[in-house]
Amino acid sequence: MSWFNNLKIQVKLLVAFAAVLGLTTIVAFVGMRELQSGADRSAAMYSQNVKGVQASLLANRWYISFARDFRSAVLTEDVAKRASLVTQAGNDLDAGAKAFAELEALASTGEAAEQFADLKQHVETTTPTRRKALELLAQGKKDEAWKLESDHMPTVVEQNTLFDK
Repeated sequence: MSWFNNLKIQVKLLVAFAAVLGLTTIVAFVGMRELQSGADRSAAMYSQNVKGVQASLLANRWYISFARDFRSAVLTEDVAKRASLVTQAGNDLDAGAKAFAELEALASTGEAAEQFADLKQHVETTTPTRRKALELLAQGKKDEAWKLESDHMPTVVEQNTLFDK
């Protein structure tokens, strides 16, 4: 240790500051790496969780909008307004199918895949039935369209409940 005592003050200070600078550099490097890792985890969480919830809510919103527009079309006596509402209900159903396809792309792992399988079964049952009811309504067969839509309403309610999970 006598060699250290024999060094000039200037050299001792330079060595000390170099050591502090080296430690600061190491801490900064580790901190930047951990910040990037946190950002990556946050992005993964967003793409896996938030986007799935958003797609689920959006699909459910469009399916509910379909029901609203379908009922309005059944209740209206104005043929032109009915045609407009039938078109809007069809657009709602298409938008719901698109959002559901996005959800399908996101729900591919673990528990989400299990829940999605049950939901997919309901959607695959209700969508063709709703399209058929819409076709009947467009042909002016209000009573048949309403019966078809109302007969499968328990499945639609289950579907909406699954969307909420």
